[in-house]
Amino acid sequence: MKIILFLMFLVLFAISVGQANDHSACADPYFRHSEQSSEQLRIIAASCSDPAVSELFFNRAFHADLVAKAQSLARRRAHDLNSSRTDFRSYQTYITFVEALAPIWFPETSERARFLNHEYRRHGEIAELRLNGHHRLADRLE
Repeated sequence: MKIILFLMFLVLFAISVGQANDHSACADPYFRHSEQSSEQLRIIAASCSDPAVSELFFNRAFHADLVAKAQSLARRRAHDLNSSRTDFRSYQTYITFVEALAPIWFPETSERARFLNHEYRRHGEIAELRLNGHHRLADRLE
């Protein structure tokens, strides 16, 4: 009996220590994520114990990297008026729209995180392909 109580104590202690290592943003996935750099988002993601929330912060970091890449390309190709910039702005608008409405569509955090992860993966891949000039391949994925 003492062994069972001791093991239960160890399990509860391990759970509380694991949760203590979580960043405060892990409990609230809408913790000013748009104000964080991609490096900060990756640090937050690495500290989250919930896999869906962790993946969400990794996806947001990837999104921030894509935005930085698009801005860099836009400065280098200021004279080039192609559809890549329009497509990327559509992607940014879509992600902003989905992030804003996800709490209404999915009140539960786990469902919301799964939905947002799916949308980030799907549309992020397409946006990256278009940004790199692979429009035909991106068209196949849409």
